[in-house]
Amino acid sequence: MELRRSSLQTAQLATASGINPFSKPPMAVELPPLDTSPVLPGGSPIAPPPEVQPPMVTVKAIMILGDKAAAVADIEGDGQAVILRVGSSFDGGRGRVVGISNSGVRFRWKERIYDAALQSN
Repeated sequence: MELRRSSLQTAQLATASGINPFSKPPMAVELPPLDTSPVLPGGSPIAPPPEVQPPMVTVKAIMILGDKAAAVADIEGDGQAVILRVGSSFDGGRGRVVGISNSGVRFRWKERIYDAALQSN
């Protein structure tokens, strides 16, 4: 009911401003896509930062007993003789072990899968 009371006022405002509420809206203006690549003041583009590589994982031993598995590995930045199981995380949570087999350890680091083979002496 409130809308009907103010409809006369809305029509008067539309008429005063020159807007016809029943006409087609004007065509949208197409803008060119923005260039979001960063550029230095001299005009040369800024290079993207280098991709951070996963830490070096050296698998020293693998133990498998039935359906349970564990591995001992040296992880760059995390330490030596780190015991890993499926689901273990490392490098501040950026890396996670997704599988351990006779041949090595498979881990996910920054949404990519890597394999670290068992190192023989």
